[in-house]
Amino acid sequence: MSSAVEEVNPNKAEVAAPEFIYHQARIDGRECSMMRPPTLELGLLPQKDGSARLGFGDTEVLVGVNGPVENRFPLGVSTPGYPLDVTVRRASGMPTAEDKSVEYQLTKFINTIIDTHLLPGNTMVTVAVEVMNNDGSLLSTIFNAAILALLDAGSIPLRGTAFAAALGKRYHRGGTQILVDPDQSEEESSVFTDTFVIDIHSQDVVMLVRDVAVGAAAEKEVEADALAPTAVAAVKAFEKYVRSCLAVYYQKIRPVNA
Repeated sequence: MSSAVEEVNPNKAEVAAPEFIYHQARIDGRECSMMRPPTLELGLLPQKDGSARLGFGDTEVLVGVNGPVENRFPLGVSTPGYPLDVTVRRASGMPTAEDKSVEYQLTKFINTIIDTHLLPGNTMVTVAVEVMNNDGSLLSTIFNAAILALLDAGSIPLRGTAFAAALGKRYHRGGTQILVDPDQSEEESSVFTDTFVIDIHSQDVVMLVRDVAVGAAAEKEVEADALAPTAVAAVKAFEKYVRSCLAVYYQKIRPVNA
């Protein structure tokens, strides 16, 4: 299994797992182990210290970060994720409960990545996310765009770098499919879609955002362990894309636990 994880095609993540069907084509032509073609732009928001527009297929988000900046809240008052101020909004439409959930998870993710002890006193980091379009795997797309925006800024101390991968599970033709980077229609037909955050150097799972629980908690734990190598392979495929397209930015990438 380890060799399958280490040797990854640029847009493909394969793991030998006979209990899952990985190689059957999906409606859009991808194999189960393939992510949608990514698109990435950095530094396109001049008013931000760092910014990234990231898309996977028709899912696209824009993230801008500033920091360290002076804490704009009164002394003794902070945001729930202090020293972070994270906002998520849609390009069109009203805010939703999902947006608040994404803000909470994104705050947890960034707190894993930023070395808050190295921030100057009474300063904070602001992260603004605009969801341009959501066609599935939104949380993993936002996580990846956020870390790339932080790398683009270069002014915010980081513990290291981790990327995210969404994995969906569904039953299909008498078997089980594990779908990397599911689109919205695939999410709707899946039992769950979990988001794995992987340290790109240690290949450890540093954060796992689970979908609605299915079955016993112990069963979910075993399943998460079984799916982790697939998430690692997917992250390595995305890392390879980042490396090939943005070598100058890739030099800033370090392990989370360094």
